[in-house]
Amino acid sequence: MFGVGDRPDAPDYLIVLTDGGSNLEQTQKAGAKLANITVVAVGVGPDTLSRELEIIATAPDRVFLASAFSQLNSLVPKVVKNVCEDITPVDPNLPPVDGQWSLWELWSSCSETCGVGQQIRTRSCLGRANGGMDCPGESKYLARRRSSKDPLALHYSECDVVLSQF
Repeated sequence: MFGVGDRPDAPDYLIVLTDGGSNLEQTQKAGAKLANITVVAVGVGPDTLSRELEIIATAPDRVFLASAFSQLNSLVPKVVKNVCEDITPVDPNLPPVDGQWSLWELWSSCSETCGVGQQIRTRSCLGRANGGMDCPGESKYLARRRSSKDPLALHYSECDVVLSQF
């Protein structure tokens, strides 16, 4: 999959950015796995299926979601941190340090002003070092919500009814 310029002693990463259904076939994913390539999946927008991203990615902690392209800049440091933590060498003279969860970020803006939309909030696993354990649990929380019109105020309230959470 990686050819000219590939360094055999360096880990290989593939970052997939999508705003809808994947066209990555299972054989391609299997090829990446056999070639020891770590796949990070980044989904943008309401048409992105988190379960499909988890199939594409090497592991669930390799999935990142943004409700709109305007939020991609906020994901860049998280993706970089996720990749760079893996390639930091382990020092046998230091004990492993397990990761600790950050506080949950605020909910993203609702993807729709009327009808069914989604909101996302994330947290980061911080401080993992020297071969320590990842944080247990999920790093993202996605809620599908319905916005409704407030007849008294004549405005739409943002995603006020939870339809499902995953």
